[in-house]
Amino acid sequence: MGLISGILMGMIFGVSLMAGWLQMMKYRSGKRIGKAVDIKTLSTLNRDDLRKICGDNYPEWISFPVFEQAKWLNKQLSKLWPFVAEAASAVLKESVEPLLEDYRPTAVNSLKFAKLSLGTVAPKIEGIRVQSLKKGQVTMDIDLRWGGD
Repeated sequence: MGLISGILMGMIFGVSLMAGWLQMMKYRSGKRIGKAVDIKTLSTLNRDDLRKICGDNYPEWISFPVFEQAKWLNKQLSKLWPFVAEAASAVLKESVEPLLEDYRPTAVNSLKFAKLSLGTVAPKIEGIRVQSLKKGQVTMDIDLRWGGD
């Protein structure tokens, strides 16, 4: 009797496992189809439609074609950011603390940073435009987004 019940339980478990796997594959397929439809819809939008959807988060390189993307620079900045943030924090602390002391109220003994951190999330360069307006002069406009932690 134990052998038959074991075989029966194994078959029930196997069939339910296969049914669960089939259900999961249908779900994932539906998600992929939905994403493909969304991407197709987004690809038909023009600049004005994108501006309405994105609002203030509209990247400059889309609205002004002279702006270029800098994906390679963002990749390098994210690798270097821990070191840059540490060095910049030290420089900021050295330059801002004397100003805080100059403008502190008389009722306060001292104003100093206990901890100064620029965060672990690197700024993102959305677009760069380089212009040579005068001979020997280069102007670089950078669209920078920084949502630090």
